[in-house]
Amino acid sequence: KMSRYLGIMYKLKRQLPLTARLQIFHSFVQSHINFCSLVWGFASKSFIEMLFTKQKQGMRAVMEGYVNYKFRDGAPPEHTKLAFQKYNVLTVHSIIVKNALLLIHKVRYMPSTVPQSIKQLFPENIPTLSNIATPTTHTTATGSITITTNISDEASFLKDLCYP
Repeated sequence: KMSRYLGIMYKLKRQLPLTARLQIFHSFVQSHINFCSLVWGFASKSFIEMLFTKQKQGMRAVMEGYVNYKFRDGAPPEHTKLAFQKYNVLTVHSIIVKNALLLIHKVRYMPSTVPQSIKQLFPENIPTLSNIATPTTHTTATGSITITTNISDEASFLKDLCYP
């Protein structure tokens, strides 16, 4: 289904401005990727990579100017990493991580918004910022090592995780 939308996006690339192409990308490609990502997000790596390939093809339809979108005369397709960062678009992998973290956050801090059947899937001692930021001492054969993970702001942590 996404391939059909990608073909439409490539045909419209020269006629539409960038903002319209981005809106079409979000409605045709990102909406399909975001839908039920917690269910299919932990599928096999080959399935996720197939979705990522389609997402990159969609991003190439958004990018300005001529973009080599398939192997042609030995030249690989254009890289899309900078375009994802420039247009603040999450990759498939980042969407899966973001939605999993949001679910854990809801289970931990807003349990009334989560169905009981979902709450039962998670243990009571889900890590929180308070117990992530505490120093941990590990004893090895050579001595003790204290490791401190300091996450001061949950929003910046999620931003750094999703936009490396």
